[in-house]
Amino acid sequence: SYLMFPDAAKKLYDYNPAIKVMAILRHPIERAKSQHRFLRSRGYQIDKALSEAIENYPQLLSNGLYYEQLKPYFEHFAQDQLLILSFDQLKQDPMAMLRKVYAFLGVADHIPEGLEKQVNLSMGIIDERKHKRISTVHRSLEKNRFVNAIAKRTGLLNLFIKAYNDNLQIDAQ
Repeated sequence: SYLMFPDAAKKLYDYNPAIKVMAILRHPIERAKSQHRFLRSRGYQIDKALSEAIENYPQLLSNGLYYEQLKPYFEHFAQDQLLILSFDQLKQDPMAMLRKVYAFLGVADHIPEGLEKQVNLSMGIIDERKHKRISTVHRSLEKNRFVNAIAKRTGLLNLFIKAYNDNLQIDAQ
């Protein structure tokens, strides 16, 4: 997400000109689809169809214009300070990617436990109407601190969170 902040490269450079920077980039269309699923699963009012969502929220695509986002890093850092990786490579062979990272950082290889375990899986909505009702009530609770505090103390907020999570399933993608 630092890529979306044009000043981040300069701030990193000012902090430590010798720092090494890594970026894992996802295919721009897959990234847009994933962000769309994420926003919908979190209750954002965004079009159900990706094509309509892109029309109304062009940043779904523009967030994947990596050249423009990486340009400040190319301007501030030497080539040997930058490592650009592919998310597809990470999914296909996490150990090979990890070895690239270790080599880039100049540290010894280490095989962490659970390397093959998938985390942060995309979630899809099971029942759209239920999701919309839960999200609307939850947003209302969050807007009013007093009501939110009562909802937390009484366990009502936890019930909404459970109902919300129960209405999600791992997305086939």
